[in-house]
Amino acid sequence: MSSQKNEEAACLIAGAGARLLFLPPYSPDLNTIEMAFAILEELLRQAQARTVDAPWDLIGRTLNMFTSEECANYVRHCGYNQFARDRLQRTAQHA
Repeated sequence: MSSQKNEEAACLIAGAGARLLFLPPYSPDLNTIEMAFAILEELLRQAQARTVDAPWDLIGRTLNMFTSEECANYVRHCGYNQFARDRLQRTAQHA
């Protein structure tokens, strides 16, 4: 983000009572979607889907395996504990 290198923007943000939090360099270990994709890729390999339609059919059937609780676990594993806890609570309230 350019504000990381722009002192004026940083001062304006601080003046508004906010603070800048900088992200670490990209790491697949801290990206929740990478965890889900790794599982999906393994399922595709195991299924040995060799036609154009087969992977799409498998993906459609497999997506239901990724429950909100499992996705919240990915988020929690990446260090977003409060977000995961709040998401689980909202999901349980709507169930």
